[in-house]
Amino acid sequence: MADTAAEGIADLHINTPEEENETNYKPPPEKTIEEILQTDKEDESLQKYKEKLLGDAKTGTVIVGE
Repeated sequence: MADTAAEGIADLHINTPEEENETNYKPPPEKTIEEILQTDKEDESLQKYKEKLLGDAKTGTVIVGE
């Protein structure tokens, strides 16, 4: 164990932003709004959820900034 606080700090490992972003996560392939709406058509509650979540997106009036 360190004798002083300063010596103890030297033993700490601080994550840098580069280290924090290293993951094995791979995002799923992108889908069009139409593909999302067509998926799980038999699930009424999921369709209602998608309608609320996506709103006017199915009409093509949604603008998303990149």
